[in-house]
This record gives sequence, structure tokens and C-alpha cells, in this order.
Amino acid sequence: MKEFYFFNKKISTLGKTWKSIKDDDYRISQLQKKYSISRLFATILSKKKIELTEYNNYLFPTIKKNLPDPYTLLNMREAVLFLYENIKAKNKIGLLGDYDVDGASSTALIYNYFKYLNVKPEIYIPDRIRDGYGICKKGIDYFKKKNVTLLIAFDCGSNDYELIQYAKKNKINAIVLDHHEIKSKEPDAIVVNPKNILDKSGLKFLATVGISFLFAVALQRVLKENKYFKNENVPDLKQFLDLVALGTISDLVPLIGLNRVLVKKGIKQINTKSNYSIAYLANEINLKDKITSTDIAFYLGPCINASGRVGCSKSGFDLLTIENKNRLKDTTDQLIINNLERKTLESLALKDAEEIIRIKYNKNNNKFILVFSN
Repeated sequence: MKEFYFFNKKISTLGKTWKSIKDDDYRISQLQKKYSISRLFATILSKKKIELTEYNNYLFPTIKKNLPDPYTLLNMREAVLFLYENIKAKNKIGLLGDYDVDGASSTALIYNYFKYLNVKPEIYIPDRIRDGYGICKKGIDYFKKKNVTLLIAFDCGSNDYELIQYAKKNKINAIVLDHHEIKSKEPDAIVVNPKNILDKSGLKFLATVGISFLFAVALQRVLKENKYFKNENVPDLKQFLDLVALGTISDLVPLIGLNRVLVKKGIKQINTKSNYSIAYLANEINLKDKITSTDIAFYLGPCINASGRVGCSKSGFDLLTIENKNRLKDTTDQLIINNLERKTLESLALKDAEEIIRIKYNKNNNKFILVFSN
């Protein structure tokens, strides 16, 4: 951060004075002894608002200790019970996910889980240009042709009142898993969104893929209670944490609380290379060492995200759910090409913007300059 000095005080660019939090020598010494860490590391840890008894969980978090009851999310119980009734009745289910990484990973997580339930859903990923953001008429029409009676929307839908009404007219009910701000009248659907003003879960920081993971946890609880799996092995939901880490980091939500735990465990899952699609993509873009959060944020995420910007919007989802390994190379190659095209277009746009600024605004004293183009 750029700093200015006035009257011998360190001032931030916002004009605020930097103040150092006083060291707690007792806490620092306790942390040093307990965890055999340097004073610097102990000092940084000591400034976090954590009880001494909770540092162990902060440094070595587990899913078991940190995972909340999914039913703390408003409407979660109603959503999974309604889905269970549809699965039991063998009704056709449609999954519609946003075209970004959070949407693709959320949709892929539930799609991959459905494989264990022998449920084959229909998929629709909206096109950014043709369909726009959110639930779209083409998607609903597609599901109607496929005899879908239940639509599950991922990373969109909270503000799609009219389109969900259109779905209802076509005898399609909806469940919405989303984390966007609710700006309009809530749709006639079962909406699981921690940003609902009535939600008391305290999980507003979750990306949709985190909500989708809790959705799978809640659904599995209902399925087990109803002896759905019988003598078959119950799927281990931890295998899907790689998708949770991928979507959470790519969506730039704060890595605090549950997000921090899900990402930590998700990155560990990625590095087991059990998901051959993610492993293959990582190898093709020369990520040879252990995958880190930086690799996800700057390499894997943008590659998957590019399909929703300049390519086929469904390619990101396809990569994360691919069953035919013969298609893996073609899908991966296309994502890499899309990402290169995306970077080229962004570079050209930046150069154009800089040129406009140089010609039109260079001689003026402007605090802010906004440049746009159609």
C-alpha cells in the first residue's frame, strides 16, 4: 500500500493513521512454547481474536469439528426433503448452473454426487451472450422438453422471480442454491441463500459451492435416515472438497471460518490427484508441483472460467464431470485455448483504454477516470 507521511505520522492512502496493536507477551510466549514456533509467527497469531484454547483448531482445523449443521441455513431442511421426495418418486431433475467457476463447481459437485444415487439429471449451463446471467427462458424450455419437474439452480436464481414463475407455469418447481445479494422480490422457490435477511446461520461468506457441499451433507443425512443406500457403501463426501476449494478460491470470497477449513482440506484433496480431470489440466498448464491456493487463483480457476467468457459455457462443467477419458484431452485443450484468447482480448482492451486515457485525459487533473466501450 502506498504511504504518506504527515507530521511524522504514518498515514494510509485513505488518510487513516496506522496503529500497531500492543504485543501480548504472555500469549506470545505461550504460543511459542506450545507450538515450537518463532516469536514472529507467535506474534502474528497472538493478534488474532482467538482464545488460547482454540489455537490448535485454528492451526490444525478438521472438517468434523468445524462443519456446522446444514439445517442452520434457512430453508435447507425443506430443500433436501423436497429433493428426496423427487428422487424417491423418480421425477426428472434438471441442474442449471452459472457459467463461472463457482457455478460450474457447484453444479459438478451435485452432479457427481448424484452418480452415487443413480440419478441422471439434465444439465443446462446458460451462455453469457445468448442467455445472460441467471435462470433463463431457454433453459426452462429445454428442461420442459426433457420432462424435468424439478430445477435446481446454482449460483443464481435469488433474483429471478419472473423466470421461476415461468418455470412454475410449465410445472417445474425450483430449488435455488445461491450466495448473491437478494435485490428483488424473492422467487416462488425453495431458496437456500445465507444472505437472506431471515437467515441466522452466520455463513454469508460462503461461495455457492460451499453451500452446495452443505446441501450434499444434508441430503446424505436424509438418505441415510431413510435407508436409501441399503447395503451399498455410503459415498465419502470429502472427495468433493477439491471442487469446493476450486470454486471458493476462484469466487474471491473471504477465506475465513468454514471457508478456510474447506479450502485447506480441498487443496489437500486436489493434491491426492484422485480427480484426474483437475490433475490433467494442472499438468497441461505446467503445474508440476503441489497445487497451492495461488495456482488455483491464477491458473486453474481462470482456465475453467474462460469457457464462460469466450468459449462454450458448458466446457468448465464438462471438465469437472468428465467420465470418458478419451474426451479429457479435447476438453482441456479447448479450455486452454479459450483462456489464451481471453488474455489476448483483455490485453487489447487494456491497451485501447490506456490510449483513450492518453489522448483525452492526460492533460486534465482527474481523480478517477472511467473508460468503457461497446
